[in-house]
Amino acid sequence: MGHRIELEEIEKNINEVFKLRDCLVIFTKKKKFPYEKLVLLTDEKKLDSEKLILNLTKNLPKYMVPEQVKYIQNFKLNQNGKIDRKFYSK
Repeated sequence: MGHRIELEEIEKNINEVFKLRDCLVIFTKKKKFPYEKLVLLTDEKKLDSEKLILNLTKNLPKYMVPEQVKYIQNFKLNQNGKIDRKFYSK
């Protein structure tokens, strides 16, 4: 039985808890199932990964909590000025 993962819900929780301007949650493929989830953050401050996971487990099921955090300075935007999800999903 599969789980439905709502990327926008994860992003909303991260933005609310940590007061970030933007974040992006994507799937990256591993050799084995399940997929690995990544969170990309634009905020200047570095987040403590343990604190992130602890706070997210209060609001989200375990399978929706990101496994890895990567920091980037600026997101690539699409023509509409939104974060370009396709660019990061490659």
